[in-house]
Order: sequence, then C-alpha cells, then structure tokens
Amino acid sequence: MIVRKIKEEELKRTSELFSIAFEFPDHNWEKSPEEVARQCRENPDSPIQKYALEKWAAFEDDDKTMMAFIGGTPYDVEFDGHTVKMSGVGGVSSMGQYRRQGAIRGCFQQYLRDLYDTGFVFSTLYPFSASYYRQYGYERGEDLTGYRIPVSAIPKFDVGGHVRLVEQGEGLADAMKVFDAFRQGLNMASSRTELDYSWITRANPAKDCVYTYIYYNEGGEPKGVMTFTKASIGDAPDGATHYQISCQRFYFVDMEGLKGLLRHCKAFEMYYDFVSFLLPQHMRIEDLIPERSFRQPLSLRRNMNGMVRAVNVQRALELARYRGSGEFTVRVHDGMLPENDKCFHIRFQEGRALSVETTESAAPDAELGINDFSRFLLGTHRPEEMGYVEAARFNAPTEKIGQVFYKKPIFITENF
Repeated sequence: MIVRKIKEEELKRTSELFSIAFEFPDHNWEKSPEEVARQCRENPDSPIQKYALEKWAAFEDDDKTMMAFIGGTPYDVEFDGHTVKMSGVGGVSSMGQYRRQGAIRGCFQQYLRDLYDTGFVFSTLYPFSASYYRQYGYERGEDLTGYRIPVSAIPKFDVGGHVRLVEQGEGLADAMKVFDAFRQGLNMASSRTELDYSWITRANPAKDCVYTYIYYNEGGEPKGVMTFTKASIGDAPDGATHYQISCQRFYFVDMEGLKGLLRHCKAFEMYYDFVSFLLPQHMRIEDLIPERSFRQPLSLRRNMNGMVRAVNVQRALELARYRGSGEFTVRVHDGMLPENDKCFHIRFQEGRALSVETTESAAPDAELGINDFSRFLLGTHRPEEMGYVEAARFNAPTEKIGQVFYKKPIFITENF
C-alpha cells in the first residue's frame, strides 16, 4: 500500500469514491477529470474546493488504484488568545473491498505527519462515530446547548432597530461582522472568508425556503444573524404536530443582538409554535424566558459539536493560557505522532508559559492519552469533572490541576 497526497488529475476519483462510500450520486459524474480540477483551481465555491488537493489517499502497490482517502481543510482558529493553524477533516471514504485493511489508518498517519511538519497545532472533525475516530487520537469537544423555546413564551423585548431579509448576497459584510464578533474568545472558533458565506451570497428564499435575517440596532449596526427553515415536530407534550423556526445559524454580538433576534421570532407567533437553535454552553440564556409551564416547556438538549485533536502538543502547551504561576508535568500518550508521546514539564508565570521541555525524570502530575489531553487543554472540563474520565490519571491536587486544565468557552465551527 502506498499513501500520499493526491495529484490534480485524481480529484475526480476522490469525488467518485466519496459518492460510492456514502451511497449517493456523484454530482461530478458527467465532468472530465480536467473539468473537475479546473473548477477547483479557477473558480472554487467553497473552502473545500479551494483546498481540494489537501487530500491524502491510500493506493494499491501500483500507485494508481485508489483504496481510500481523507481530506483536510485548513483554517485559522482561536486558542487561548492566539491564532493557530487547524485542519478540519472531511470526506473520509474507502471502497468497500478495502475496508478493515488499514487504508484509512495509513491516510491519517500521513495526514497527521504532514500537519505536524507544516506547523499545524490542532485538527477537528465531525464524526459519524466518535468511537471510530478515537483510535486516531480525536475526542469529543464540548457539546452545544440546543434550545427549543415556545414562541409564545418569548417576552416582548424592548429593543429598537429592525431586521432585513437577505436575498442574493445582500448584507454579506454585515453578516461577517456579526460572526467575527460572536467568535471572539471562543477556542476553536475559526476565521472565515467570503467562501464560507455561500449561504449569504446564494441566498434565494423565494426558491429555497431558507430564510436569513440580519438584525440592526437603532444606530444601524448589525447585531445578530439567524438562518432558518420551517420544520414540523411531533414530540410536543400534547402529541400534536407543531411547527418550529429551525435555525441553522444563530449568532449575535451582544445581549441587544440576542434580544433583537428573539423579538423577530416573536413576530412569527401566529405561524410557528417553537424556535430552536444551538449555542455554546457558556451562553446560558434560559433566564431570558421567565414564563414556563407544562403547557409551555422550554427544552434543553446537548448536541455534539465535533471532535478535537492536538497535532503538536509542545506548541499547544507553549501557547496555552494558565492560571497563576507554577509548574506542571504531564505525560501524553500518542500512538500516531512520536513527538507527542512524551513527558512535558511546563513552567508558567502570570498565566503564560515560560518554558515547555520534555523530561524523563520528573514524576507526572497527569498522565493522559492524546484524546483527553486535547480536550482538557481546550477547556471542555472542570478539574473536579476529570475524575470521571476513566482513562485519565492525576497525581496532583485539584487546585494544581486546575491551573492547567480548566473550563473555557469553546465553539468548534463547522466549516469543512
């Protein structure tokens, strides 16, 4: 088996393989390999197309017969006040006759090696199975909170301003401004370019029945963005079928923006029973809905928000934000990248690392697989919660652990 990055003329085959693996028609089937490559090279309509050659494939020994491939889309993301390189995994596909033969593992090994060698710090993905990707060092990030709020229970918020329906690219700069403000301070939230906003540039609500509204305050500043479709739900307490404003995006700059969006939802009270959207866990907004009863239940649920992996442990420790000053030693186990499979001693002062060095003599304060190390450093758990993670080993008091691993705001942006 040979594993390498694909060539331009092999792009069409990855499209075919993806369609075969996931059992749906290939939208490129009528195009030649040259046409597929030209589209991605000259007129990409998404980051995935722009970085179409960022794919790693396994081939039979003839170096021609493609067995499997994975794709990686690079993004700049937030991490503890820094901007770092992250690669989002997508399109993981293998032909049926080659499954369980190590082809995907070979792709991940080469992919992670290339990321490490080119300065990436993290990788993320959205899994079909968390247990499957755990074998490659990925672990669940922090879940999002899913809200479903009765429209009738939304207060009549006293905010001014207005909303505008987006049609065919209107409001692109304003939507970008809102998301850039929303993602500030959220670990793993990615920066975006215009290619990430096809839902704005191609917006055609009359044709697609997908509605994007931007809320502007009285001063004309964009403060909130929501995109939704109409959806029916059948699990309401009364057993009847109800309709909800089902939001795919729900971003806001501040409390004014949030209230402006909710007030707009209130305007649909005669047509919809509920509004649903997802938010990072630290944005606890349920107290904005004071009226609750069995007839008007506000429901919360946890929605998986992707998986994370540290690609370069030392660099991540050098950039991390700590609490106070001190020293800490962590033993990391990583079966994919030997550079990470070491014991690291950190000295930090006033919240930032002074030095991060490998050591063989110091007794570790924590012993973690790359999976748990990655999510703990990003901030998924409080120190007192980590004792319930079976594979994690700690040899230090909770106060010391909490200087390195503690709860932080996280938002893994699904762009890839």
